[in-house]
Amino acid sequence: MFYSLLNSLFLTYIGPGAGIALVGSSSVILIAIIGAFFGILILPIRLILRSIRRRKLPKESKNRKVVVLGFDGMDYRLTKRFIDEGHLPNFKKLGDEGTFAPLKTTNPSLSPVAWSSFQTGVNPGAHNVFDFLSRDQRTYLPKLVSTDIEEKKTLFGKKSFYKLTRKSKPFWDILGKFGIFSHVIRVPISFPAEPFFGNILSAMCTPDIRGSQGTFQLLTTDRDRIVSATSGEIRELINSDQNIYSGQVFGPLETKLSLTAERIGDKVKITLGDFTGELILHEFSPWISVKFSKNLLGICKICIQEISPNLSIYVSPINIDPENQIMPVSAPKVFGSYLSKLQGKFGTLGFLEDTWARNEFALNDETFLKQALSNEEEREKMLRNILKRTKDGLIICVFDGTDRIQHMFWRYTENDHPAPLEDREKFQNTILNVYKRMDQVIAETKKDLKPNDILIVLSDHGFDSFRRSFHVNAWLHKEGYLVLKDGVKDTDYLQGVDWGKTKAYGLGLTGIYINKKGRERLGIIEDSEKLEEEIAGKLKALRDNGKSVFHEIYRSKEIYKGLYTKNAPDLILGYKPGYRVSWECVTGAIGEEVFTDNIKAWSGDHHIAPELIPGILLSNKKFEIHDPSILDLAPSILSLWGVRKSSHMEGTSIWQN
Repeated sequence: MFYSLLNSLFLTYIGPGAGIALVGSSSVILIAIIGAFFGILILPIRLILRSIRRRKLPKESKNRKVVVLGFDGMDYRLTKRFIDEGHLPNFKKLGDEGTFAPLKTTNPSLSPVAWSSFQTGVNPGAHNVFDFLSRDQRTYLPKLVSTDIEEKKTLFGKKSFYKLTRKSKPFWDILGKFGIFSHVIRVPISFPAEPFFGNILSAMCTPDIRGSQGTFQLLTTDRDRIVSATSGEIRELINSDQNIYSGQVFGPLETKLSLTAERIGDKVKITLGDFTGELILHEFSPWISVKFSKNLLGICKICIQEISPNLSIYVSPINIDPENQIMPVSAPKVFGSYLSKLQGKFGTLGFLEDTWARNEFALNDETFLKQALSNEEEREKMLRNILKRTKDGLIICVFDGTDRIQHMFWRYTENDHPAPLEDREKFQNTILNVYKRMDQVIAETKKDLKPNDILIVLSDHGFDSFRRSFHVNAWLHKEGYLVLKDGVKDTDYLQGVDWGKTKAYGLGLTGIYINKKGRERLGIIEDSEKLEEEIAGKLKALRDNGKSVFHEIYRSKEIYKGLYTKNAPDLILGYKPGYRVSWECVTGAIGEEVFTDNIKAWSGDHHIAPELIPGILLSNKKFEIHDPSILDLAPSILSLWGVRKSSHMEGTSIWQN
């Protein structure tokens, strides 16, 4: 039971994430009323200060609209190749008008790290995001890096709240001080949504209503499939009457709703809550509103995965309803309702594309792709609605599909990838097609721009193959750096480790921590300098079937600077293309094998040495820096309104004039 709970709490990029923090609605309303009252009192002063600051802006920039399109994971090499082959005419035209260049990413090249640097203009040592996971120095257990749960005293006693643990100030907050209004749509590491002079809709690491990073449910009559799942729940559908079946859909705090399914020829009639509708095989329902007890409201989608001989029904993670937010996914909250009224219900989960449902065959390639493209359509509608209703100011919209689709369909780009294929002919151009879709997003966006407006297109990192898994803790164990207690052979979450003898351990997607005395509760290493050099040297010399595994091993003290460098892993593993940490070792498993084939659908990745996988940067305004970094975007965007970069920012404006 203990490990099952940990599994649901800590797996993030590879499954469900942090625990739940539901706040009583009555206290939220009262606190909101009090906050609104004081906000009204000081509003005139804030408006006067903002007006004074706005008057200082250059005249030509005051009515300017700047649009930033983020295509997560879009690879520079692939983009250039597709442009040269004529597949991306709007990318080419934008580059010809301005500049197209590779964009240097962060170390490590992970989305939460890179997008945090995009927001703040600082390196990870100054914004405190080094991975998807960090560890509790007291317990050695993994925890979600971007959010935490804290208790606050209210008029009704102590209540639990999510808080954003990413440090430093995002550039749109600075723009707001100068009266520049911003719409920030789905920029990763923005949950919980924080109020500023603008609208924001959160993204990566936004939980479902159960507090996890996405727990799918599969209801099935196939009893052989009812086994434990890494990031979902598989339960039995009970045949109650010939073609009628019943099951249960679980919400937070062990609440549940009844689901009824009736097979009618090649269709299945589904009843869940107030929804009743017929679905065909591999078809998704619209977003369904579900209400659990205690006024816990959410939305989900249903997809029929099998009809005969077994009936299998996929239920997506229960998303927070943008119109009835039990956790703050937008700021102000009314922004979520506003978008929902314009375009209908939309998903709010940080990872809307259910990659682990596909990895565990609760979805197949066809249904996963349908889900991903449906999410892209929702994002495109948001962008179009905001573009048409915004005369000036900043609009940022990040699209996730480029990243998720490359993760899951990279195996179709190689002839000998160890992960199995479903239909090469049908899916071999899936990655190209999503790039072409983003090409059309650029074309549609440009229709709403005036001559003075600026368009910036970027990605946070590139992509490559993931063919072989490296079990970092198994290697540390074999080399004698990680020691297990007597009688323990294999373990997860670093349980069973003998900390009195252990010198180093792996946790997260890219890091090795030294068991330092005075930092870790049971630390034994006083001076880690020689130990870090020794481990790094052995890893760089490591071979797998004669092949080198690592491009470089980085030491955090050499690549980071800032107050939070102390929280970073001591060694950052810069893999060569084809390699990545194993799924098991992300959360502290040990195991026995050092290398294994990656046979999951998740077949492409970017947990690779950052210099090998740059992102992209395009703009209709020519820029002069020849080696731009993602840290340069924050000061560059500020400069478009004549706002000087803040003293904490490390990047440089790409526009020198």
